Amino acid sequence: MNNSAAIEVLGLKKSFGENHAVQGVSFNVNQGEIFSLLGPNGAGKTTTISMLSCLLRPNDGDANIMGHSISTDPMGVKSVLGVVPQDLALYEDLTARENLSFWGKMYGLRGSTLKTRVDEVLNVIGLRDRANERVGKYSGGMKRRVNIGVALLHKPKVIYMDEPTVGIDPQSRRNILDSVVLLKNEGMTVLYTTHYMEEAQELSDHIGIMDHGKLIAHGTHDELVKMVGQQTRIDLTLNGNADQVMAAWKETEGVSRVTSDESLISVLVQDSNLTLPHLFEAATKHSARITSVNISEPNLEAVFMKAFDIALKDMTRAFRSTFAVIFMFGVPLLVTGMFYFMFGNIADEGGFTLPKTQVVIANLDEGGPKFQVNPKNIPGGKEADSMGDLIVSILQSEDMADLIEITLVPSAETARTAVDNQESQVAIIIPTDFSHQFADVDGKAVIEFYQDPTLTLGPAIMRSILNRFMDGMSGVK
Repeated sequence: MNNSAAIEVLGLKKSFGENHAVQGVSFNVNQGEIFSLLGPNGAGKTTTISMLSCLLRPNDGDANIMGHSISTDPMGVKSVLGVVPQDLALYEDLTARENLSFWGKMYGLRGSTLKTRVDEVLNVIGLRDRANERVGKYSGGMKRRVNIGVALLHKPKVIYMDEPTVGIDPQSRRNILDSVVLLKNEGMTVLYTTHYMEEAQELSDHIGIMDHGKLIAHGTHDELVKMVGQQTRIDLTLNGNADQVMAAWKETEGVSRVTSDESLISVLVQDSNLTLPHLFEAATKHSARITSVNISEPNLEAVFMKAFDIALKDMTRAFRSTFAVIFMFGVPLLVTGMFYFMFGNIADEGGFTLPKTQVVIANLDEGGPKFQVNPKNIPGGKEADSMGDLIVSILQSEDMADLIEITLVPSAETARTAVDNQESQVAIIIPTDFSHQFADVDGKAVIEFYQDPTLTLGPAIMRSILNRFMDGMSGVK
């Protein structure tokens, strides 16, 4: 056992029949830090949390929580552990105070100790003034705050938080994120799972990225950024001779590239803190004045997409038959859709809902003699005489309904306009000769993928899937 590690995970594996949900995951979480597990739904984060909580027994591997083994000392683990599950563990007919009192008794708290601790927790979660209202009248965010409070009652040394901000309003989300930081400041170790990259970036001392049951990357934010070779971009405007200044900047140590777009000059650097003073110095030497500076630091979005892309590289590029590519393209989307479909049932029962990705599709594909698919081979069971129709059929299937919302439009211009007007997050434009290009072994079929520049996780994952599964045979531009 690593003496500085509050959580030590050693090659955990868990399978459900043929589904290998967690495949040899190992990592350490130091005492008093926040470690975020980031990944798409279905990556294995919740299964990992369930094993660390002693709710599931691993098929192989072990983990130590504050020195207690999940395999040989589960009661010791539970004594130092608080768990905030995805599903709410509250009685809606009881007030927040009554819920906390009930769960406090389950932890063995009694009398004045219980009353004092309930008051302390109500203060931490910010619900002291509404403690005597029934939980059933609370908003989704308030319920989640009570859920967190339950895990804090017995003053655990380690707390697991499994996607605690899913499906809540921005203000409640902000309150929960502030509470996580407060817990860290009080010395608690936090293992936090999320599929929101901005949360992991804001909160975490260390980050692990999971996909398909494997930990495909982990480290600090800076370490992960360096892993994918991302650089800081500095955008500047000048008063003076831009050509002379740009030439000088290209020779400046730490600068890898200088480009211009009309009056805006963009400089790629390894470290903006070290390089920016030299840029000012060079401008001054050429009698120019920098009038504006905007620094864009690399973020987890680039890291996530790079890691996700690497994890998919071993998927077959060699398949050249139409049906093989259909299978490779359709099955991952449908599996993801099934996961969201299951969560839709929870939402119907008053739980939470996951935001859909809004997608517009302009399917201009006219088909071709080289492409014909039997309806029984198509996910969703729809007939398709073109590759474009097949892609639409997959994305419109019932299993995808809780993941994405599809709108068909007649032209590429209409699709792009929908994204520009923020009516949709993603536009997929399938060209007129796509089937011909796809069926041609030597051809290169291209789908245009047009998206909201703010790039949320949903569009990012969809773009990566399209890129990878069409790689070598087609592409996404």
